[in-house]
Amino acid sequence: MAAPALVSLDSPDAPVFGTKQPGAAGRAYSSIMGGTFSQHPYSHKHGHNNNNDNNNDNNNEGTKTFEFGKLRPSIPFPPSQLTCTIKARGSRSTNTTLLAVSLRASSDPGVSDQVAFDLMLPATENVRRPLLGVTAPVSPQGIAEVTLNSVESDGDLESLTGLAVVARAKALVPTEGHPGAWSAANLSHNVSCTLLYTGNEPAVVRPARSGTNASHWITVYRYSTGETFPDYLDEHNAGDIIVAGRVAQKANSEGIWARYCVEVLNASLDNITTHDKNGSISGSPYADYLTCYKGGCHCPGAWDRIIGRLPKSKVFCKGGCCSPQSTYQSSWYVGKMPVKLPWLSTPHFPQAYLPWDGKNEGAFYSFPSAGRCPPGISPGDRNCTWRREASYALTAGGKFDKRATQKNGQTILSTKTIMGNAKTLAEQFARAPLRLPPCR
Repeated sequence: MAAPALVSLDSPDAPVFGTKQPGAAGRAYSSIMGGTFSQHPYSHKHGHNNNNDNNNDNNNEGTKTFEFGKLRPSIPFPPSQLTCTIKARGSRSTNTTLLAVSLRASSDPGVSDQVAFDLMLPATENVRRPLLGVTAPVSPQGIAEVTLNSVESDGDLESLTGLAVVARAKALVPTEGHPGAWSAANLSHNVSCTLLYTGNEPAVVRPARSGTNASHWITVYRYSTGETFPDYLDEHNAGDIIVAGRVAQKANSEGIWARYCVEVLNASLDNITTHDKNGSISGSPYADYLTCYKGGCHCPGAWDRIIGRLPKSKVFCKGGCCSPQSTYQSSWYVGKMPVKLPWLSTPHFPQAYLPWDGKNEGAFYSFPSAGRCPPGISPGDRNCTWRREASYALTAGGKFDKRATQKNGQTILSTKTIMGNAKTLAEQFARAPLRLPPCR
């Protein structure tokens, strides 16, 4: 099957942001950093596969299936027996309460391997969006449980009245990133959290590493339009806070921002072309950046390469810009493309790149599903190269600077606009009613 045509986020052909667009098969979801995902038709019955090879038959009572490439897994019921307990354990300061959030749910291990818990406050303006979330593996006994020990909140327990949790179950597919891989989250049957006070301040506890391979951590942001819940990182693009400041220029109130902490293996990769103005470096911990679109990642086109200020020889390449070695490395390792400010995007190679201010440089990343570590496994073990920390912070909307200059078919965003948006987004996460600690 031929790869889909690539569309840059700056292209006139890019998806209409903030809408769910009808696709050729089922629904399509647009995302500024990640493109459009098509969810295939499935039966509206829920339940178990029971090893029935005919699970796409609408007469097969108790099944709900969707087509994911050549896979046809059963989509599980939403998790059941959901509980949420929040213990306030003293204050780090007079205005900040430290919380331990314990979550538990049941899900059928025959059709589900993970549960996503998302915490939500009471609706404002008829909109209810999650503030933070965490994923937990489903045990062979069908239990998913996790405790977040260092959640911060401003004010007293009364400010958390009405806090609730919703849960979704993930099907037995190798990717988290496709929206069709998750069960529905029944918002009308969310569970209110039980609030307790113990008076003991908790330590900051993070999952222990299971491996000994050298690694480093990055903080990345991803914006998904028209969605209530995050769509994670598999086969997606995300950016650091500077790139997020550029993405914010196109963001709207209907989407959701997610902040992820990602552990990346300290690899040493050669012949990398998307990291440097000269177009080739060796010994890089990152692979070549890929453009992710329609649930898959592909060799970036000229538009995105110009955003990365690559030389003309690496924008219009004889014989193609992605060698077999590059494609292989990028299919296993996190890809990276630095972006210098001010931002320039154009379908045509410019006579000259805009002068860089010498200090403000962001980065785009691509996250191959094949390289993601299973829960509890560290990069370098079992041939995996990156892992998303189970917990993630969420925020919605935001009042961002929308100004951009159009000149001779070029889109130019000033350093002031992008850095201002980056500051606004960072402050929005910092002021959230529930907050997670910064990434390591």
